[in-house]
Amino acid sequence: MVESGNHNVDQLDGLSDGTTKLYMSKKDTPFVYFCAITASLLVFTGCSSIVWSSPVIPKLKSTNDVDNPLGKPISPFETSLITGLPSFVAILGNIIFAQVPNAVGRKNSLLLVSLGMMISLVVIAFGRHVYVYSAGLCFLFICVAGVYVVLPLYLSEISEPHNRGRILSLIGVLMPLGNLYGYVLGPLTSVRNFTLLLTLPLVIHFIVVYLVLPESPVYLISKNNIPAALVALISLRRNKNVVRINEDCRCIEYNLKSRENNNQSGLMALFKNKNVRRALLISLGINLTQQLSGVISILKFLAPIFNNVSSSFSGNNLAVMVAVIKFISFFLSTVLVEKSGRKPLLLISSFGSCISLFLIGIYFFLKNNVSNANIATLSWLPLSSVLLFNFMYALGIGTLSITVMNELFPVDVRAAGCAFVFTVCYLLGASQVFLFPLISEYYGVQYCIWSFSFFCFMGFTFMCFMLPETKGKSYADIQILLNRL
Repeated sequence: MVESGNHNVDQLDGLSDGTTKLYMSKKDTPFVYFCAITASLLVFTGCSSIVWSSPVIPKLKSTNDVDNPLGKPISPFETSLITGLPSFVAILGNIIFAQVPNAVGRKNSLLLVSLGMMISLVVIAFGRHVYVYSAGLCFLFICVAGVYVVLPLYLSEISEPHNRGRILSLIGVLMPLGNLYGYVLGPLTSVRNFTLLLTLPLVIHFIVVYLVLPESPVYLISKNNIPAALVALISLRRNKNVVRINEDCRCIEYNLKSRENNNQSGLMALFKNKNVRRALLISLGINLTQQLSGVISILKFLAPIFNNVSSSFSGNNLAVMVAVIKFISFFLSTVLVEKSGRKPLLLISSFGSCISLFLIGIYFFLKNNVSNANIATLSWLPLSSVLLFNFMYALGIGTLSITVMNELFPVDVRAAGCAFVFTVCYLLGASQVFLFPLISEYYGVQYCIWSFSFFCFMGFTFMCFMLPETKGKSYADIQILLNRL
């Protein structure tokens, strides 16, 4: 039994940054990784849900009543209702779930998100109208947006400084696996069965989180529930003895009290300090490059776009290959990020994405506008280019945008800064997804893809001049770099 005792933060000599004496051992307990993987099943299902439209849209456009549960093909506008409107509504997830974790706790927030996603998927599975699909997907995407608010918070608070990067990188690893799950099951099953299969990881998640996972010790200490926090720390850090568990608890208390003494918080604080404004500008630049690269549109419309490119290679097969390529690239990024740094990977990623998207646009321009072009001999170009794009995207802008943003913002404005950036990105990203099928239908898909290439080039140029390298830098070092910009 660990004694809670009196946690006098004034006795923590040398802990001005709250970490000097914290976490002496770098040997991890497997249980913390079990908790992280289980909690991250939300991302797995969320990414499966994001690509739901890729195998489903071709079926909804079919005249075959066996494949199409709606009984008639959907129009371009109805396609936008299914794919674009939910992305617009998802912005509410950032607003709603920004407050929920502090109100009900991190663990209960995970359960609420999981339950909301399950209910949404069941509604979609038994829907028989475009508006039911659209409404179900809207609520689903609100919950998926909540995942990216709640999950990183929980993972960062159950981890330690030496393993936080590895634990948070599990989000990046499970994202392409979730895509792959959707791409593989979607073409093989009916719309109803496919949608119900997406709920399976959520059922496992809900049961295990409810019965096994501990609450965040940081949240418990913030509520002055020290005994429960000590129990949580014991389960998460079984490699430590009583003394170290108590030290960890006192250091978390110290950090929380230090933040309470800082009066700068909330949305307005983002604009009061020069360094914070620069952090906000850089964070917007990186995350907008990610959103406006067109990755969501390409994920959603992989099958519809590429089904006619090659008679021997379907869009669904390409979608599976994309998920595998992204998994390899995400894994490679986690290996290289602490060796090469953030900026080189982001620059290579954005420029490589620009070139590959430009090549895809050239193919569709020739296909749609040059009557005597021998397109059959160029079928390899869009297929290889879309694989290259997804590899380049996952190498940097798909993985490191959130990492760098959290490194640039001070602790006291990090939540407000991330929420603001996500809100702007969701609005612009949703607009892009909503307009994609309409512009593609009436003007040509090449113009959409060339716009994605242009935004990647703009992001590359922006990061060349504005992005500081944050690898191995302390908060004070990063503030000095921002001040020099």
